[in-house]
Amino acid sequence: MRGGVDILSQKVYTIYTLLTHFKFTPQSPSFLKRGTFLYIKNVLYNGQNYAIVLTVHFWRFFHMFIPFRNSLISQIADNEAKITVQEGGTPPAQAPGTIVLAPHTAPNEAECRKQVNRFWNLVLTRSSLGFGEAYMEGLWTTPDLTDLIYHILKANLHKRIPWNPFLAAGNLRETLLAPISLTTKEKTRKGVQNHYDQEHDVVEAMLGDYQVYSCGFWKNANSVDEAQKDKIDLIARKLKLDQYPEGYTPRVLDIGCGYGDALRYMAQTYGIKGVGLTLSEEQAQRAREKVAGLDIEIRVADYRDLSSTSEGQFDGVYSIGMFEHVGRDQHPIYCKKVAELLKPDGLSVLHTITSRDASINYEPWFMHYIFPHTYVPSDLEVTQALDTSEFHKKHTEFFGQDYARTLDAWYQRFVEKWDGELRHRFESDQDARTFYRMWEFYLRAAQAGFIAGKLDLAQYVLSKNENLEYDAPTL
Repeated sequence: MRGGVDILSQKVYTIYTLLTHFKFTPQSPSFLKRGTFLYIKNVLYNGQNYAIVLTVHFWRFFHMFIPFRNSLISQIADNEAKITVQEGGTPPAQAPGTIVLAPHTAPNEAECRKQVNRFWNLVLTRSSLGFGEAYMEGLWTTPDLTDLIYHILKANLHKRIPWNPFLAAGNLRETLLAPISLTTKEKTRKGVQNHYDQEHDVVEAMLGDYQVYSCGFWKNANSVDEAQKDKIDLIARKLKLDQYPEGYTPRVLDIGCGYGDALRYMAQTYGIKGVGLTLSEEQAQRAREKVAGLDIEIRVADYRDLSSTSEGQFDGVYSIGMFEHVGRDQHPIYCKKVAELLKPDGLSVLHTITSRDASINYEPWFMHYIFPHTYVPSDLEVTQALDTSEFHKKHTEFFGQDYARTLDAWYQRFVEKWDGELRHRFESDQDARTFYRMWEFYLRAAQAGFIAGKLDLAQYVLSKNENLEYDAPTL
């Protein structure tokens, strides 16, 4: 009987794992030649590989998709966003809400029709993920990408893809996977290294002199470098680093220190000594070069591995744009760990993107191509996590529109640096075009999310002392 239970358990586990690894593979050359492939990854259970590949040729039954396609076109045409779809040609300069399918790159009518059909296949079966992939492939264009995605988000068109069996299968996969997506140390490390190590040259070229990969504050700034400097200084003053008595050196912990610029600025301006944590070897190497000669230690380490017993406690603890990598299941762990490492009257600043739309928490295109294993929390979820710890919120401030401006500045720098510094890293023109359009879609879609109010940027000032009086500094 026990053997039968084990076999049944194994089969159930295998089916579940196949479902949770269910995904398409646009990277496959056959995908471009013969249609969309439904692919279920190899999975491992008790030392055995289970692999299945389901090939679906849309050309055999594309007529089944025509009603779904027409329904979507109708919703696009009738919604308040006033988005229009044009097949072929060049996008009108004065029509930012126009999606041009199979733009002028298609050499003939047959190829144009093929590209148009492929666009609808991707969108109908992969929703927002397919929409972004279609842009990467050059299947569509628009005069103003930020404006287009802004109107799509404001009209919630990303939620109105007509039901069809393939989209349903993908949604089932996401539904099953999201609630049990445990954010292990290994998964977090791989997610960070995937973006920050592999694309470090692009990120560094884009960010500017202050390489802090998060929102700058623009109230008094005229450039992205000034905006980042003002952001770092505001965080330092929220930690009250400017109010310690002369002769005392505050000790500060930066969780997710990136390239070390925030710690360097605080050491040079406020005389702190500090510890910076990162999971990226590339970032750690550059950060150590930047803080050389200062009382700053850079470690490649997970915050969960620190202990107040061995480390002692810090006067200030902060994280800038790191909480999105923590994972929903680890939010309480993060809050408890920071509370453990903070002195009784110390202060902590949590600087994170927040979501005002549940559909943005796990955005599949961003998860797949830009930031694997990330989760954008809502303000309520942050509050709930804090409630599980000793922390009390002393001050909360939101800067969403500043992030939109920061992303625009990053995009302008990316375009400026592309030909001279970045294009050469690709072996072929096709790879270069695909990457360029991927990065463009990333920056413009994120900017649109903040402009549309789907995303925000929050700073929380936290203390374990409920009775601590706190006056928040201003920019």
